[in-house]
Amino acid sequence: MNAHRLINWAEAEGVQTKVVQTLFPAYFEKGHDLDNRDVLADVAHISGMDRKLVKKMLDTNADLNDIKERDASGRKMGLTGVPTFIVGGKYVVEGAQAPDLWSHVINDIKEQAERQGVS
Repeated sequence: MNAHRLINWAEAEGVQTKVVQTLFPAYFEKGHDLDNRDVLADVAHISGMDRKLVKKMLDTNADLNDIKERDASGRKMGLTGVPTFIVGGKYVVEGAQAPDLWSHVINDIKEQAERQGVS
């Protein structure tokens, strides 16, 4: 949960991609515990965030319910793994997909919107 909180904060600072790219090797290659506040503060710092501020934010639970609600919402939509893409807030596409699948998904959504009179 704390790693997801960090990713959320990183979005506001424009470094979300960097944080995610730093979290993956920290966990999968180095075996770091992604719930450890020091590990997350280090990831934040490497990614360009303020280490002390992140540690202070991790010491609160201010946004924990929001993250839990997002998680529950994704699971209700069928999200079970990564990567998963939620398109238009309601279409779930799991896994890395070929460009032709994305073209098909976009065309289907466009056609449905046109039938509903939405542009």
